[in-house]
Amino acid sequence: MQAVIVVLGAAQIGLFYAAHRAVTAAKRRGKWYEGTRQATAADTTLRTDPERVPWRLLIPPVLLLLITAAVGSTRYAALPETLATLRGWGVDAVTRVPTTPATAFAPVLSQLALTLLTPLLVAALLRARPDLDAAHPPKGRPAATASTCAACPASCWPAWPARTSPCCSSPCRCGRPCRPARS
Repeated sequence: MQAVIVVLGAAQIGLFYAAHRAVTAAKRRGKWYEGTRQATAADTTLRTDPERVPWRLLIPPVLLLLITAAVGSTRYAALPETLATLRGWGVDAVTRVPTTPATAFAPVLSQLALTLLTPLLVAALLRARPDLDAAHPPKGRPAATASTCAACPASCWPAWPARTSPCCSSPCRCGRPCRPARS
């Protein structure tokens, strides 16, 4: 069985690589990126204008929790002496436990835990300190002022003064027309 999984995994990796090569070759033949400049954009509004925690969305789960607790408390006296055991998503009808408030209200306690933990997690994530802050880049590393291109020999990159090339947004240090390296 494990050999089959390994063979299928290797076949999937091989097919993925073949498809990747075919798409890359088609893009190169079709000159998809000719005359364009590839760039990366980042939306930093989550840090500069953070979202507020939507506390009003807690109303339905709290109402459901209260209704479930009210129905359970009215029916508690009519419960049998033993209850089926809750196992994961289902009920184990063979294994029975004595009826106590903890066993009878186990579903309500699970709802309570989820109702409390989920919004607290959302609030913590919305207020978490970002690892990278666009407004304050990390110290000790200079800002990107020059880039290399496919025409640059690796040996000349750090030595030459920056010269702006007409096709790039950042200067190329070798002074030749910048041709972005293909991946």
